[in-house]
Amino acid sequence: MKRILINEQQEQLILEAMRHSEALSNLPKHLLNDLKHPSNNISISDCEFLYSPLMKHYLEKVVVKRYEHVCKYFLDNIDNVTKEEVANKIDKLIKKCIEKERPIRPQLENLCYNTLIDLFNIPEDSFSYECNLVDGIDNNIAIPVHAEPINFFTDMEYANNLSKDIQKRRFVNILCVGGSIVLADKAKEIFLHKVFELDEELPHLYSRILKLNELYLFISKIKIRDNFIQQGGYVEVTLPTEEKIANIKVNAMIFPILLSESIKGIMELSASYGLPDNQEEANKIMQISDALEYEPWDMRLGPEIFNSIFSKINNLDSEEIPFIIQGLSKEDYETFFNLMKECLLNTEKSEEVINNYVAKYLHDKEYGDFEHDLMTKQNNDLLLNGYN
Repeated sequence: MKRILINEQQEQLILEAMRHSEALSNLPKHLLNDLKHPSNNISISDCEFLYSPLMKHYLEKVVVKRYEHVCKYFLDNIDNVTKEEVANKIDKLIKKCIEKERPIRPQLENLCYNTLIDLFNIPEDSFSYECNLVDGIDNNIAIPVHAEPINFFTDMEYANNLSKDIQKRRFVNILCVGGSIVLADKAKEIFLHKVFELDEELPHLYSRILKLNELYLFISKIKIRDNFIQQGGYVEVTLPTEEKIANIKVNAMIFPILLSESIKGIMELSASYGLPDNQEEANKIMQISDALEYEPWDMRLGPEIFNSIFSKINNLDSEEIPFIIQGLSKEDYETFFNLMKECLLNTEKSEEVINNYVAKYLHDKEYGDFEHDLMTKQNNDLLLNGYN
């Protein structure tokens, strides 16, 4: 019998591969199927970078990590609710939360605004902002549910360039969604004690809703249909013109979603500077890249992808994040995705590469320039819409 000798490092790699394979097999079938067949996964299939061979293992690790995290809450939670009952439990908790928030909505809306300003330290006169806590979300707001195909191209060079812009926009959207979730959680240290002063039960209600909603995101095969969109929040971003400054309008059913959507509005406003100045081209890119059907997978992947990049940045302040998002979104396709590969694959040079980029970008761009961009980027009232 032939003997095969392996060293300790090889043994560790084999054991890691076995553990990874076992963890994958424990994923719900709809998640595993989407990972094995990227064409089924609308968030991944429209961004070739994400389903390249190099990224396959990374994506699997992201999904496994987040799924195991949410399942740990399910095993430890005190609600004694089965997986089949999660959706009904969330619905009941949200209704209870709405009733408790209704008398104090003005205070909560003001708290949301102040938290946003504290988090990003953006000058108050650089954009207009409106946030509203509401009993329900209007499903008739103009946002495409499905990506709209483009049937006309000037030539193949134009088609290839447009494809690159769409892929970059898709990835930036994932960053914005992930960043809004991560930063809303980080902002608890700013707002939670103030919410407690308004109502002692609300912080606990928020925690239960968000944890159960995260669990539901992974255990359920969420289908977005044209005739039924059940969402908890909505953000509408209007880019500035010569006459008007940028505007962010947010509606949400409960405070945590109001804050998360507001943060996403700031991120989307920053990311809009990667769109072409030509409105027709910008609209074509958004027709494909900004559809609602992307949201479930953007929310599953976004937080970990965001952390894979921004956790590598030394001494990062939250107020710097919009600047960095703006800078990344303006990079060309090759520069952008080379940076992303370094960070997501966690190469030996990844920290050095992203920190050098951030240091150079922030050095070249004074904070006052960001305010100037917010007030001067002109795109004829271009709307950036998003549900949550």
